[in-house]
Amino acid sequence: MTTPSTNGSIKPNKTPKISTEFSTPKSKKLELSVIEEDAGETHIIDEKKNSTEINKSLPVKKRKIDDINLDEMETPTKKTKTLSDLPWIGYCSQQHKQNILNNNYLCSDIIISTQNLLKFEFPEINGFQETTLAPVKLNGKWVSETGFQSQESPSLQIHHNGNAHWVLSLQTRDGNIYLLDSLSLNLTTSLEYQLTQIYGKDKKKLIIRIPDVQKQQNSIDCGLFAIANALEFCQTGFKGGTHITYEQKYMREHLIHCLENGKFTHFPKNNFGKTPKNLKTKTHIISINCDCGKPDTIEDMVGCEGKTGRKMCDVWTHRSCAKKNMKENSWFCEVHR
Repeated sequence: MTTPSTNGSIKPNKTPKISTEFSTPKSKKLELSVIEEDAGETHIIDEKKNSTEINKSLPVKKRKIDDINLDEMETPTKKTKTLSDLPWIGYCSQQHKQNILNNNYLCSDIIISTQNLLKFEFPEINGFQETTLAPVKLNGKWVSETGFQSQESPSLQIHHNGNAHWVLSLQTRDGNIYLLDSLSLNLTTSLEYQLTQIYGKDKKKLIIRIPDVQKQQNSIDCGLFAIANALEFCQTGFKGGTHITYEQKYMREHLIHCLENGKFTHFPKNNFGKTPKNLKTKTHIISINCDCGKPDTIEDMVGCEGKTGRKMCDVWTHRSCAKKNMKENSWFCEVHR
């Protein structure tokens, strides 16, 4: 096509021409090349390149430093590390160490770390299970999802009795069970449950021997006495008695020294005599009548209503365990069912 020029001559008009050459890549995106024809020469216009060049040529308004409000800018703040962030030994941080020095009650982290070190030093002694395995009472029911595992003698375990108090249980080679308590408190249901899990396998009665031991002079050092007595059992076979008394005021520093050195030595003592021939003890019997193997005290018990002649059956079970075999509010054992 031609158009007349201002001087009367005919001048060819430039028209864009679409090339029929195209390629379809693997992505299946169709790309067309625009060819501009000028005086017999062709030029391929790269759309991507032109777009980039256009973007580069656009003016950009720069913000002056004076326009920036530095008060509005957020600056990252470094978190100040506390003693709880600084590791010490085992499960414990530097805060745990400070708690020991500050005459605070020993928490489970310290007890567990101590037991782990004793277990490493005395591999021939069983036990040393984590104290957090103890059952808990939720909505009026005792729950023990994992619980303690049964242990062969000799063994030991530091227990939290569920009432802010630490005690120590021992199982000697002859199979006898001892409970060493620096306050001589009555056994809680939680403690009976723990002792049954560890020492009551296949038993209907669990006999616990409770000997006299040195008494703590405050309300917070029970954990220290449990640890000291556990060490004494591992080293000498100590199973209670007042012939051994510790220097209570030095026990905390000594515990820190042992943990930091990774090795236990005897706690400082006032008196170290021979084990008396007749160790003064009292006994506590835990009844385990239900086939579930849990102590009777964790909930109400139901007795079999059956009779053998005139004699009533003496089989008992927990009420929750009896529900599946109840008949009109009466329960019968397998013999009388």
